[in-house]
Amino acid sequence: LVNFSGNATYKSDGATISLIVDPVTVKATATTTDGTPIENALVLLKAISSSPEGPFPVSESVTITRGSPENEAIVSHTGHGLASNDKVVIEGANQAEYNGVKTITVIDTNSYSYTLTSSPLPATPATGTITSTFAALYGLTDVNGEVSTSRVYPADQAVTGWGRKMSGTPYYKEGVLTGSVSSTNGYDKSAVMALDE
Repeated sequence: LVNFSGNATYKSDGATISLIVDPVTVKATATTTDGTPIENALVLLKAISSSPEGPFPVSESVTITRGSPENEAIVSHTGHGLASNDKVVIEGANQAEYNGVKTITVIDTNSYSYTLTSSPLPATPATGTITSTFAALYGLTDVNGEVSTSRVYPADQAVTGWGRKMSGTPYYKEGVLTGSVSSTNGYDKSAVMALDE
């Protein structure tokens, strides 16, 4: 619902209904130094502890176990404030298979899960000093050099990240992304990447 006021009426027929009110777009564009779009650049934009600090987790301590089915990783993360289909950056597990940018499914206010894709599956529980950080944006750019997503931001969120293209020629050096996602205007910035060949 965008610019909505008043009462929303709907019929669920037993389905779960989620109303998303005033989502904003988070977009990054990968370009060369002369402004040419770069397709298939990988972009990561994650939350940081800076002003504005924001509503989402930054390097918060978590524990991870395997669930049922066995390839389900269950993250215990107190008061995480996340939603299903959000992405998080998991770091610090001694078992590398648990680490990386993961798309989550919320179980409750203190836990969520993601799918393990490695074989064989890692030991459980995961060991190490494990942290979780909200990823505002993660993915490959399209033919226009763009990657985007939308979400409701209850407050502004400081972010940092990069665009990089190190697989498939032409190769490009990493371009930096900084700033904050506005709860009203979203985020729209470019990662400028120099040729690396």
